[in-house]
Amino acid sequence: MTEHFTRIHLISACHNRKALTVSCLSSAISSAHHAGLDIDITLFDDGSTDGTSDTVRAIEGAQVEILVGDGSAYWAASMSRAEEFVLSRSDVSDSDVLLWLNDDTHLYIDAIGRLRDTLVHYPHAIVAASVVEPDGSEEISYGGYVRSGTHPLRYSRILPHPQRVQEIDAFNGNCVCLSVGTARRMGGIDGSYAHSLADIDYGIRALSLEIPVLIAPGVFGSCHRDIRDDSALGVTGRWKSFVGIKGGGHYRSLRTILEKTSPRTWPMFIIITYSKWWFRELAGFVIPKKSGSE
Repeated sequence: MTEHFTRIHLISACHNRKALTVSCLSSAISSAHHAGLDIDITLFDDGSTDGTSDTVRAIEGAQVEILVGDGSAYWAASMSRAEEFVLSRSDVSDSDVLLWLNDDTHLYIDAIGRLRDTLVHYPHAIVAASVVEPDGSEEISYGGYVRSGTHPLRYSRILPHPQRVQEIDAFNGNCVCLSVGTARRMGGIDGSYAHSLADIDYGIRALSLEIPVLIAPGVFGSCHRDIRDDSALGVTGRWKSFVGIKGGGHYRSLRTILEKTSPRTWPMFIIITYSKWWFRELAGFVIPKKSGSE
């Protein structure tokens, strides 16, 4: 596989984040060229109105294909359609590499070379990469997870080892690579999710197919963790955000993944998920918050 491992097919999704998107894709192109690899980009632009597509088309150093949505696809469907486009191409070999990259992730110059080296040693694996906050703190913002409780979606983040790969159970989709052959065996990203959980779903499906899921050694770039401050919304507003299309408690997405992990007991886990959210909310009114620097 090593001698044919010369092309990267990058897929990404965007919506009105032109500066971030261009910075992300430019960093990937530079990293691929630094590793001596050819790269092409398939970007699903989900209804951007800020000129993202035109600016991306002008980026030099890679062939760019832009697919256009109407703003209703969100991450899961956008990435699914971008991946489907790449995997259906007759000129894309099973020994090529598919790279998922969030459009707000900035890769280090040696990132793609190190991912390539990892995948060469584990050619049938899915290799996720850790990224850090861009503030210089070196705090991991996205990466890999291991199961940590009885709830099917209870995971704990794992810190990357500086020198060796580690087996994981799930990952964030910010920066992930795998061979095209493995991606075709997986059958694609599930675009039926509203926004989140499609990456978690992918890891669960991979393990069910006995495809190794690994976190690569070290850190590969930076990405600010998307944490919304809902404190001013009130309880009703926070609940709507939680169960909304981009929230972790979106019913259709939650049911989809729980039916796969717990086909007989998924209703119970939905009740537990929502009950725990409300318990934490109501407890916040009863338990005084500590002041100071604690």
